[in-house]
Amino acid sequence: RKVIFAYHHLFWTKYGVYLLAFNMEALLDNESRATTIEHLHFWLNSKRLHADGASVILVGTRLDKCASKDDQDTVHQILKKEVHVLKGSRLMSNHKQFYKQGEKYVYFPVDNKNMNGISALREVITNAVENAEYTKEEIPTSWLCCLDYFIKKKKDFLYTTKVCDYIRSKCGLDIDNFHKMLEFFHQRGIIVYFKHPESLRNVVVVQPQWLIDGITKIILDRPFHCAPKFDDTMDEEDFDRFINEGTLSEDLLRVIWSCYPEYSELEVQKFIKTIMENMLLLSCYHDKYEEITYIIPSLLRFDSERKKSKSKYTGPHFVLDFSSEFLNPKEARNLVCYLPFGLFERLVCLCITHSTVYNGSMIPEIEANYAKLSFGVCVKFEIEVFNNTIQVLTKEGTSSKQARFLVKTFSSIIGAIKKNWIGRKIAISLLVPSKKGGYGEYYDLVNRRHRKTQRNKEVLPNLNRRSIIASLSDYRFWL
Repeated sequence: RKVIFAYHHLFWTKYGVYLLAFNMEALLDNESRATTIEHLHFWLNSKRLHADGASVILVGTRLDKCASKDDQDTVHQILKKEVHVLKGSRLMSNHKQFYKQGEKYVYFPVDNKNMNGISALREVITNAVENAEYTKEEIPTSWLCCLDYFIKKKKDFLYTTKVCDYIRSKCGLDIDNFHKMLEFFHQRGIIVYFKHPESLRNVVVVQPQWLIDGITKIILDRPFHCAPKFDDTMDEEDFDRFINEGTLSEDLLRVIWSCYPEYSELEVQKFIKTIMENMLLLSCYHDKYEEITYIIPSLLRFDSERKKSKSKYTGPHFVLDFSSEFLNPKEARNLVCYLPFGLFERLVCLCITHSTVYNGSMIPEIEANYAKLSFGVCVKFEIEVFNNTIQVLTKEGTSSKQARFLVKTFSSIIGAIKKNWIGRKIAISLLVPSKKGGYGEYYDLVNRRHRKTQRNKEVLPNLNRRSIIASLSDYRFWL
């Protein structure tokens, strides 16, 4: 599951109908209920982030073990009460089964052994697809001709430069319409194609499993994935260090992929590596020997139960808050208010990449939930996860100028994460502390500082934020 969580967003599309299966027995059991609800929350929140507008169907398995009407009613009640992200998820109701007073079930109970409930599920899937506007969109027959050609080639991937001549002569498509067609089929989940950056445009992935397998040669879970069979050029101890510490050299990256014939081409390796860099699954820096080193933060086990801080820094700090605490209720309803899986790791990746711009940046120290980095020699900081927040802590003696630089840099990094990965629907409040205690929302403070009439007056709360009323002078250190 850890591996799937790392790259699953690559395959989300709003042009689809998604089935989210859960174990009804586990939901009814008091000991496993919380884990099942957490599982549902994760996938429904991910759907809202990466495929907002797509329909979703909840499917409850183990109907043979939960055959009574009371059990099925209880499942319905638990889902409505505990799964808070059901609203706004475009959830499809069960028109065949009801709770009380004509209230439709929010899920479809099925028995995979005896096929009970499968026909009703199949019917609602068919209707959802047939009624979707995107399935009624007309496309040129030449596009279907191209797709047939891709499939008949029986290849995992194709180079666009090698098929262009056929596409032009047999399908009558110029290069612009060819790329437009590829984007269309990518959005529909039929192929995988990246228009940006340009270095990825030469490859069309016909079999998405090929791409998944290529990524999981690097992002893997040792108990479930076998280590490659190395030749004499690579010591398995280096591989163990990579698994335990999440770092590997460029040589090891090449050797791992070269162990598998389907990933041995340098062009293929470059393609998958670029995808991983753009998905913020991998970043590089120079080690103490000035050799290129890659770091895979998602290989480090995220510890959601840890309560004790690892940070040693006691200087100025600020907080990235992913809850609804600093949002008004109306805004919170339209946003996803939780810390997405993988966001911390991607934040670390971008910080590492940015640190290479400055001379004298330290070699990153990364553990689960924690990272220690620097931008140059002077601006040293720690990043740590606690509950629904990410805390950024600096060394004692960090100046106001350095702190302002750091918070502005993180503001830009957050913008990059929103643009390239999670979109604008995630709730992120960048909070800075005042000298009198409490926190203010950084963007609100900056906006008010830019209004001359508000200088050194009360910080009035933004219409969309529940900022603490305070004097701007209390936040002068950050502004």
